[in-house]
Amino acid sequence: MSILHGVVQRRFALVFSALLLALISLAACNPDNPLADTNWRATYILNAQDELVPVVSGGNDVTLNFDRRRVGGLDGSSGCNTYFSDYTVKGAAFDAGAIAVTEMACTDDAVMALERDYLSRLDAANSYQLKGEGELILLVDGATALVFAPR
Repeated sequence: MSILHGVVQRRFALVFSALLLALISLAACNPDNPLADTNWRATYILNAQDELVPVVSGGNDVTLNFDRRRVGGLDGSSGCNTYFSDYTVKGAAFDAGAIAVTEMACTDDAVMALERDYLSRLDAANSYQLKGEGELILLVDGATALVFAPR
């Protein structure tokens, strides 16, 4: 009887584990969120003078990753530091939660200015567009603030 009991327990554990993994996978799939599990490199930014200019980061890409570490989270490099936050998407609406940033000392003033502009635009973004050319555009009140290419 104990051998049979052990076999039943193992089979139950295997079936339960398989069901649990399936449920986790289904929870991670979000057809209402086309940004889920995508990774981007910033190519253009609306600078402090309200000009859309190419992102030049002194050797470090400015990046944006969705759901890389956890579902509903974003993270990336802002040129010098790394950042992370929560985010929500509903239709074309986009909202990044409070953005936390590491505090590394970067000596290049241009990179620090880019970082300030980037994080400010990311925080203010309230909608997005995915273009057929493979670009992600984050908008602030309908105006292009950040443009990304896939990584």
